[in-house]
Amino acid sequence: AGSPYFSAEDDAAAAALAVAAEAEDDLHAGTDAEVVYERLRQQGNDGETSHAGDSDGPDLGAGFSPCEFLRQASNMIIRSFLLSFSLWLMSVFASRLGTSQMAAHQIAVNLWTLISYIVDGFADVATMLGAKFLGQKAYASLKLTFNRLIAMSLAVGVLFTVVFLVGQDAMIGLFTSSESTVSHLRALWPLLACMQSVNSLVFAYDGVIYATERYDLVRNIMIVGCLVWFVPALIAAYHWFHTLVAIWAVKAVLNAWRAGSAVWITHLLFYPRWVTSADQGSPHSLSSPFMTQGGV
Repeated sequence: AGSPYFSAEDDAAAAALAVAAEAEDDLHAGTDAEVVYERLRQQGNDGETSHAGDSDGPDLGAGFSPCEFLRQASNMIIRSFLLSFSLWLMSVFASRLGTSQMAAHQIAVNLWTLISYIVDGFADVATMLGAKFLGQKAYASLKLTFNRLIAMSLAVGVLFTVVFLVGQDAMIGLFTSSESTVSHLRALWPLLACMQSVNSLVFAYDGVIYATERYDLVRNIMIVGCLVWFVPALIAAYHWFHTLVAIWAVKAVLNAWRAGSAVWITHLLFYPRWVTSADQGSPHSLSSPFMTQGGV
């Protein structure tokens, strides 16, 4: 209905202001994905820039930056390349040991990544909920969620270790009946079984670190672990021991390094800064020679 004191144009302007205020409230509350998306798109069109060091999570007020996108993408490309390179290099050396050992190696590769099909789900949840809680500065909920997901991942890893040890002969029999291949797998099996628990932590903590958008940390862990340790140690293990177990032991140490580094970063660097007060610091502002944005 019209007002005796305001024109139709005034009523329309008031309605528009009310809608704008409601949208702004939704944006700050984080309850309307469409409003958030539209705000991001509009700010990107306006040329607004990001200030990544000012918050603990994704900067919802930042516009899209192609340079920042390429920088972050390059971190993950390097990480993924080194991870694939490590498996490829292992296969190169395993192929030089003989046919039966190469067959055992391929079976081990399949079993090595088996746990990832379950634990990667926990990692994805850690990334999604972690980013949400960081954006809300809900640090108590953030740490509680991370602790529970890490505990569940470790529980799955321990369960897989037990299943591997108890069902050794049955699992090996599913893949091969060759006596020589079975012999090599039995020698490798205790290491393969025990590493399931370590691998579960590696996958879970990857999701935790992804939530902070510090992809450079994952990159740095892989650069140090792969180039400083893995490659030289793998070459030495092949020439000195010339066994499949030695090759996989080097890989096991690499994953132990990844797990230990992620535990240190999360619990000793991130957790002390994730406190109730919003002005106590953020993972983006961490200063450490190991955690520089620009390099290793």
